[in-house]
Amino acid sequence: MGNILVLTDFSENSFRAAEWALLLAEKSRARLVIFHSYLGVPVIPYDTYTGQGSEPEPLMRIDEEFKQALSEFAQRLEHKAAENDSNNFTPVIETELGEGNLGINVKELIEKKDIELVVMGSTEKTRFGHLLMGNKIGQVIEKVNTPVLIVPVQSRPARLEKVTFAVNFDNSEIRAFHLLAHLSERFGFSVEVVHIITAGESYNDEAKRALMDKLNNGNRIVNLGYHAVKGTAVLARLKRECKKNGCDLLAMTHRQYSLLQRMFHKSTARAALHDQKLPLLIFPSKAEE
Repeated sequence: MGNILVLTDFSENSFRAAEWALLLAEKSRARLVIFHSYLGVPVIPYDTYTGQGSEPEPLMRIDEEFKQALSEFAQRLEHKAAENDSNNFTPVIETELGEGNLGINVKELIEKKDIELVVMGSTEKTRFGHLLMGNKIGQVIEKVNTPVLIVPVQSRPARLEKVTFAVNFDNSEIRAFHLLAHLSERFGFSVEVVHIITAGESYNDEAKRALMDKLNNGNRIVNLGYHAVKGTAVLARLKRECKKNGCDLLAMTHRQYSLLQRMFHKSTARAALHDQKLPLLIFPSKAEE
């Protein structure tokens, strides 16, 4: 596996995401890249009246402050890694600082640093709806072609044994599943396919079998199961299905993610989803091609 990119805004949310990245790095012997992106300070134009121009010092000072914060964040994560005496591998942790659009910066880093997985914390409190609608999350997912793991702050990385993959049996999910199969082989987790059946959608056993055959073709999944979730409160039922299966992580394509965004806006089950603790692994649309 290539390197793992961790996005941070120095909050507890982002440190929780970094802990998950640390777990994955220890399992795969990957290098961790900690990255912070900030918007630059507007440049003060040259004043023809006073004859004075902008000074670079404020921007340089901000740059140094962020570098220091990155260093402290990395040191804290190194201490976390040292606490686990059972590990026989300590990942290398490096830091990167960028200015400008988050999505564009992440896309460039993926190519520069051989990144195969992006990990980030939820950008708002911790509710499931914020995981679906966070602005920074959208900036990243729209620009990258690698899987993005979104971690709510309540999530504590203790294990990764079972992943639920939410599908509606669209051919675009085949590519994403191949990527998931690669992760399954590396980390040794099983995969539970959960079919989200929305209102008006017909259930077709033949189509299900055909796609399951495609998903299994050439993939070495530790264990592959199937369940269907249908009805009105689909989001709440998906959550219950994950809990019943002992799921540690929920995976879906960008298309399915967008579907859940629309469903959340209309859902009457928001209260039941506020304490969602499962991280979300999103396969962007570019990764599905």
